[in-house]
Amino acid sequence: MGRSGHIAEIRAAIGSRLLLMPSVSNAVLDDAGRLLLLRHVGRAWGTPGGAIEPGETPAEAAARELREETGLDLTAHAIIGVTGGPDHVVRYPNGDRTAYVTTIFAVAWDGREVRPDGTEVDDHRWVTPDEAHALDMDPLTRENVRTVFAWLSTPAHDRPARFRPADLPPR
Repeated sequence: MGRSGHIAEIRAAIGSRLLLMPSVSNAVLDDAGRLLLLRHVGRAWGTPGGAIEPGETPAEAAARELREETGLDLTAHAIIGVTGGPDHVVRYPNGDRTAYVTTIFAVAWDGREVRPDGTEVDDHRWVTPDEAHALDMDPLTRENVRTVFAWLSTPAHDRPARFRPADLPPR
């Protein structure tokens, strides 16, 4: 999916000026600890994810983006980390600048086929840390992928508590 109507409205008002963007990234992991990466059409490799739309929780945005880009209907089970800062500012070819703050969710793969949408995503692969390092990624994605593999290398008992949206109090 391209730019949402919400972002188009903001861009119409502020032009190319820096826009702070809350976003999500799905770290879909298989039983071997490999990470699912997607090749976005005309761009580098990355994890399934994107912007949080108005009215969505980060977990809802993560699930939506995962469905849109891969056809997988999976639920996040932990927050791996939140990244942002100077390395997360992206300048697009049209001159727009966006500073992303990304919540990274761990998602356990259930073995179903990954089906790239063919519009936004044209390929996928499962990678180890070494394989990921060799792929073309922007600095923002590279830091997010490093964060995922650092989390995986942390003993489970030292990781933060499990995240289950169902455990949250009702709104």
